[in-house]
Amino acid sequence: MSEPELTRALRAIAHRPDPVPDLFGRVADRVRRRRHRRYAVGSAAAAVVVLAFGGALAGTVRPGPPPPTGARSTTSASASATRPASGGPSASTGTAPTTGDPSPSGGSPTSGPRTEPAGPARCTSADLASYFAVVQPPQGGGPTLIGGITLYDRADLPCRVAGTITLTALDANGGPVPLRGPVSRQLDSVTMPASSADDPVGLSISLRGNADASCPVADRVTPDRFRFTLGAATVEVPNRAHGTPLWGCRGAIELLDAGPNGGR
Repeated sequence: MSEPELTRALRAIAHRPDPVPDLFGRVADRVRRRRHRRYAVGSAAAAVVVLAFGGALAGTVRPGPPPPTGARSTTSASASATRPASGGPSASTGTAPTTGDPSPSGGSPTSGPRTEPAGPARCTSADLASYFAVVQPPQGGGPTLIGGITLYDRADLPCRVAGTITLTALDANGGPVPLRGPVSRQLDSVTMPASSADDPVGLSISLRGNADASCPVADRVTPDRFRFTLGAATVEVPNRAHGTPLWGCRGAIELLDAGPNGGR
């Protein structure tokens, strides 16, 4: 076929509708399939490479030896010590406070009832006796009388008196006689040795009575005896000093003084 004939034939084919399938579509499908196959092959190859590299790395890295048993126990014990107990606060590592008695003797740190210092016991009523020594005017004169009385310890052992001493005047029936004047005094502790009426050593008491001569006889109060109270002990003395009583106008008799004496 000559070239002009071939040209005419090709033109006729070009203007004729294509009864065969689309060649360009087929080519495009083949290209897409080839690309998918290449991508799949590449992905598989990459996976193989990764697996191979991971296996090689796992073969080179070896696990270390397990920790010693003692170290593991120590770690567990430390964790247990620092872990708070269930349902309460964490345990303290300090020393618990003691509630015992800090005193060396082991007794209570607070002292008990205060006791009296060691020494002679307090005098009782059975220990005491009295001696009315004298009734006389004061040295400077005046309308008063001074009565000197000594309380002493008639027991075999010394005893002591302390606190308040109180004077009470009594009539012949033992009833109280009202007095005008101070009738009590505060005493320091006085220890009285065992003594007797021949040489009484103990507590010296001075009474004073207003014995003004101008006082009417009906107003002159002369007690039958005097009672002295020292704590739980009492002692009485007759109101006579060598036959002379102490009196006071309208009951003006007072407890003037009280203190230790050295005997007569």
